[in-house]
Amino acid sequence: VVYGFLNVIEYFTGFITYWIPFYFVFKLVFVIWLMLPSTRGAEQLYNKGLKTMANHLASTGSAAQTPAAPKTNSTVPASTAANVKTE
Repeated sequence: VVYGFLNVIEYFTGFITYWIPFYFVFKLVFVIWLMLPSTRGAEQLYNKGLKTMANHLASTGSAAQTPAAPKTNSTVPASTAANVKTE
């Protein structure tokens, strides 16, 4: 999730990052920090940044976006379906 987010940001800012000296060296160090088990960088970045941002965006959605009731295909009520004997 974190690496995918980084790639999306880089896709839209690629023309700017091309002119930053040593950008790819810094990116390599950052990706190594994300992947190292001793630093758990990706987990820290997700919990402190991406998860918080996603929760904030989800909570600010409109009230019209309430989930719909689950649809069932059964025409027999659950109480009578349990009493049906099969042979």
